[in-house]
Amino acid sequence: MLTVCYVWLGKVSSTTKWRERLFNLFDEYSEIPLKEMGLPPDWRNHPLWK
Repeated sequence: MLTVCYVWLGKVSSTTKWRERLFNLFDEYSEIPLKEMGLPPDWRNHPLWK
């Protein structure tokens, strides 16, 4: 779902800061279980998120 949101928001607004805000949110709340959300450990390095 995060990927879908990211792609759609990029289509709606080319200047969106959603990606950065998402990364900051996960950095701030490091106790969020990303693995349980289906995100692999290196998900930020996937070409889609660059």
